[in-house]
Amino acid sequence: MGLAILALVAWQLQSPVVQVTGGDATARNSVRQHELEILADAMVQYQAAHGGAGVSLPAADTEICLTTGPDCDAAHLVDLHYLIGTAGLNSLPADPSGGLTAGGSGYMISQAGGQLRLSAPRAEGGVGIDVTR
Repeated sequence: MGLAILALVAWQLQSPVVQVTGGDATARNSVRQHELEILADAMVQYQAAHGGAGVSLPAADTEICLTTGPDCDAAHLVDLHYLIGTAGLNSLPADPSGGLTAGGSGYMISQAGGQLRLSAPRAEGGVGIDVTR
């Protein structure tokens, strides 16, 4: 009887851990979605304010850089630091799981056919997170 109670208590203690882990993935995906929306809004506002001048984005998905200048160029990352201060953006966000490469944010950006696309390739649970403007 005592062993059965111990097994039941152990099983119930494991159950919330599984729920929290799943909830954490959902929370991280929510953060990713929110941050991509903010970046997209900042980019649209910047392009509108500057008539699109000086904004050159790759046609293929490329990781966004967390630093600026030569470090971004050397790592083949996209430097978006000119967006800081636009649409309330105080700093460039980074994926909760970190960058894909050294100095990278973990978020991707591209622009083709006049469409801006941001994505979070580290989204969890088989969820695709993309923002298009």
